[in-house]
Amino acid sequence: MAIFNFKLKTIHRLKSQLEDQAKNKFGLTVAALNEEIRKLNLIKDTISATIDEFRALSGGKFTAGTIKSYNYFIAAMRDREAAQTVEVEKATEVMERAREALIIASRQREMFDKLRERAFTRHMDDEKRAEHRATDELVSYRGNASYR
Repeated sequence: MAIFNFKLKTIHRLKSQLEDQAKNKFGLTVAALNEEIRKLNLIKDTISATIDEFRALSGGKFTAGTIKSYNYFIAAMRDREAAQTVEVEKATEVMERAREALIIASRQREMFDKLRERAFTRHMDDEKRAEHRATDELVSYRGNASYR
């Protein structure tokens, strides 16, 4: 039986490596996106806690300076929230580009997988035909030899 040799093996291996790299990059971008979302949620929680703290204070005595400092702090946190929202959007765009690259790399690798499978199927069919031909020759030789 002949050894199967896929002529595009090096390209297939390269496409598999490119897909692995794309998977790694996608994983890193997802982790970065999750970190940006975590930061945004932390800012939102800080704003909510500050507002709740201010509402609790409003039942008691407080000065105009306290109100002013709470307003400045909340305004600053809302600015940070807006900036962090932009960062989340940027991270989402980067993740989407990495996802598209991963999809393309996966499709290319799958294409070479199919090519390899077809070549292997052809190889096995050729091997079966050759084996069948050899068996037929052997049987016909024995048949002819017995009539002599």
